[in-house]
Amino acid sequence: MFLLKTLATLTILVTTLFGVDELLHYLFGHILGINFLLLAILVIACNDCMLGLYTFFLCTLLGFYYYSIQKTTLTHEGFVWSQSNIDIFLQKQLTTNPHQQYDIQTIQKYVSEEELQDYLNNGKWTWSYDTQEQYKSALSRNPYVRVDPTEGLNRAQQIYYEHAIKYILTRQNNP
Repeated sequence: MFLLKTLATLTILVTTLFGVDELLHYLFGHILGINFLLLAILVIACNDCMLGLYTFFLCTLLGFYYYSIQKTTLTHEGFVWSQSNIDIFLQKQLTTNPHQQYDIQTIQKYVSEEELQDYLNNGKWTWSYDTQEQYKSALSRNPYVRVDPTEGLNRAQQIYYEHAIKYILTRQNNP
């Protein structure tokens, strides 16, 4: 009974500190957590068979809940473009940026279909004011590339969506 009280106290403590999602992730998302659960169920079942059965049933339900949440989280991450927009985008890239290669799966993680539609209509990606200023600043500090900041910005917006250029700027400032 002491072990059961200790496990309950630890569960409440970890749930309070990390939240239910974190606890489920540590218990069901890692082999060590699964081994811990199996060991805890075994110890509880050795002391009280019915309580062990209830604990096994509860862990099974929590496991199903965790894996169903993981499945929906993975399938809803990022955006999904219609096939017609993908085809139009790829065709546009062949004509405007023939030497650039685009990974549609990666771009869809960061660019919504509305942003894509805006790009298809305007011929350039929409960037926030801060991103534009960061790019112009980086361009003016570059000793190897001398181009009009406005012209350089327009050309870069034809190629890079905002998340990509932010990544490039971050890597350039923090190699």
